[in-house]
Amino acid sequence: MSDDIAALIKAGKPVRTRDRRAATDLSVDGDGTITGHVPMVGTCRWQRDGRYTAAPGGGAGPLDLVPVAAPAKDGPQRGSVIGQLSDPEAKNSCCD
Repeated sequence: MSDDIAALIKAGKPVRTRDRRAATDLSVDGDGTITGHVPMVGTCRWQRDGRYTAAPGGGAGPLDLVPVAAPAKDGPQRGSVIGQLSDPEAKNSCCD
């Protein structure tokens, strides 16, 4: 991971686990170790870059911390199937 998750937490930015669970009660120690709580897991510790400290082999896993993506500001994108089917440029061509 290239992001400094500890700096994001200090700045008040929201983070979550890779499996989209909320990480709450986050605190950053002086050495950059992150401590927090994950539902159904309990108290967890992460390295400065967000990697879960108790991960087997130190590999990436579902409990790693990641920044929360900003919501799309445009709203949901909607399209019309009828509009796409009536558009001659959107139709597939077939070579028989």
